[in-house]
Amino acid sequence: EPFLSRLEETERRRGEAALSSQGHWWRQHFSLEHDWNQIPGEDNHFRYRPLRGMLVRLSQGTRPEDLLVVLAAAATAKTPVTLSAAEGAVSEAWTSSLSELGITVEPPDGCLARLEGPVDRARVLGAVEPALRSACHEAGVDILAMPVLSQGRFELLRVVREQSVSHAYHRYGNLGEREL
Repeated sequence: EPFLSRLEETERRRGEAALSSQGHWWRQHFSLEHDWNQIPGEDNHFRYRPLRGMLVRLSQGTRPEDLLVVLAAAATAKTPVTLSAAEGAVSEAWTSSLSELGITVEPPDGCLARLEGPVDRARVLGAVEPALRSACHEAGVDILAMPVLSQGRFELLRVVREQSVSHAYHRYGNLGEREL
């Protein structure tokens, strides 16, 4: 709430629209299992699961509403987030709001130490620091530095992993009890 109250009207409207879109797409698509193929004798479940962890790094030029959208998407998907801000990434007025959210303003070295935990993906809001890019590469962590999207259908894809589970229940063409 303190974070939202400090946004300007246009930023707040964009953030609210993004949150509404995320809620819609979560309920209608991401929270459900899908069997697109409907093959007799097989169950092919396609579903989305939260990441084990995601590092969100704020760098120069981060917009407050972008942070709101990313945090909301992660919370919707139940993806744990570790937050880090580069020195000078945000104005002094935002520093107190960031500390209320648990965001640490730190140099690149402090951020790199956070990659040692269960982190599947790093989401960078703004420019990617070369040291962070190298560390993510070495640790095998995906790094996303794409613009934040207000459309929930696409932003939610960045905080989940896709999973496909197949189960063949036929035996030599015999469907067993399911045939009935």
